[in-house]
Amino acid sequence: MCPFCPHNFGLGFGQTAFWVGTVLSILFWSAFIYFIYWLIKRAGWLERPEARGRENALRILDERFAKGEIDKKEYEERKRDLQK
Repeated sequence: MCPFCPHNFGLGFGQTAFWVGTVLSILFWSAFIYFIYWLIKRAGWLERPEARGRENALRILDERFAKGEIDKKEYEERKRDLQK
C-alpha cells in the first residue's frame, strides 16, 4: 500500500471482496449440488427397488379393499404381512 497515493482504497476493500466471493461461491456450489440431489431423488433413483414394490403392493391392497374385493379381516392380515 502506498500511503501517499491519492486513490488508496485501503486493505479492507480487497479482503471484503475476497470473503464475499468465497461465500457466494460456497453458496452457489451448495445450491447446485442440492439441486442435482433433488433431481435424482425426484426421479426415484435413490429408492431401493423392494421399497417401491412394497409401496405398490400396499396401494393395490388399498384399492382392492376400497372396491370391496376383499373383506376387512383379509385386508388387515395382508397389510400386516406386507409391512413386515
